Amino acid sequence: MEATINVEATKALLPLAAEKDIRFYLNGIYIDFQADKTVYVATNGHILGIYTEKAENEHVFSVIIPRDIVKQLKPKKGTAKWGKISYDPETKAGRILNPANTQDFGFTPIEGVYPDYLRVIPEKTSGEVGQFDAQYVYAFAQVNKALGASYPGRFKIDHNGERGAALVHLFDDNFTGVIMPILV
Repeated sequence: MEATINVEATKALLPLAAEKDIRFYLNGIYIDFQADKTVYVATNGHILGIYTEKAENEHVFSVIIPRDIVKQLKPKKGTAKWGKISYDPETKAGRILNPANTQDFGFTPIEGVYPDYLRVIPEKTSGEVGQFDAQYVYAFAQVNKALGASYPGRFKIDHNGERGAALVHLFDDNFTGVIMPILV
């Protein structure tokens, strides 16, 4: 199976992915190639980022790319941000052709069932202010910068009180974020 991959979006989500988590399937970027769109997802259980873009994928499949492979990718602004990914489900082998330097990365996808990320997105928010871990707020600023925002620290959080997940809106309409408040 083969598909086109947005290397810029893949790498941009890395600050939201878990690192050395016991839930091994969170230690990478999940990419879901659907017939009409490609969805990139990263979470550490406290923050979540979803980047969705329209695509015409010939093959429908999903893969979790390990974080050490994603770190090696070099996105390039403009049309060169697109790379190719191939995956053989029988041998469980994957390859990414990175557009910036035409380097080919072989990898073994992380096996596991990725969580149902859509169920944590709040349908509505209350507007009641919550408190957030500063390192998680900063992670969204890093994602915003990687996606090309002129002012990476400027984004909107739709609060949902002390007990509910809040929505995070970056400058890029393809992005949806969720941050859990600190329970006080």
